[in-house]
Amino acid sequence: MNPLKKIRMLSGFSQALVAEKLAITQASYARIELGQTKLTADRIVELAKIFDVSKGYFLTGENTSSLAQMEEGITYEYIKKLININTELRQKLDEQTSKRIEQLQMQNQQLMQMLAEKLNTT
Repeated sequence: MNPLKKIRMLSGFSQALVAEKLAITQASYARIELGQTKLTADRIVELAKIFDVSKGYFLTGENTSSLAQMEEGITYEYIKKLININTELRQKLDEQTSKRIEQLQMQNQQLMQMLAEKLNTT
């Protein structure tokens, strides 16, 4: 796997997202990743910033500053993404739990009223 595709996948980015950050089309980015379009020095600088790796990574496939983390698939961007997903899921769970509690409280009130009516009629 080429270094660009590897770092993109380890970072959890889609081709479309990287293309958007580079202000190019997804098809243009795909050609870069496939090696059909050569990387310019400016593009290497941009990619190094996006993926938080050294510029040399795109030449050697090694990022001396955090090679161990990359090999494990754990990058700063990946961790941030997981934290954001966790926060969003927690919010959704809290909302759903609150709604369910409200529904159960309403059902409880209705059952209590029905029981009271039943007790009053007997």
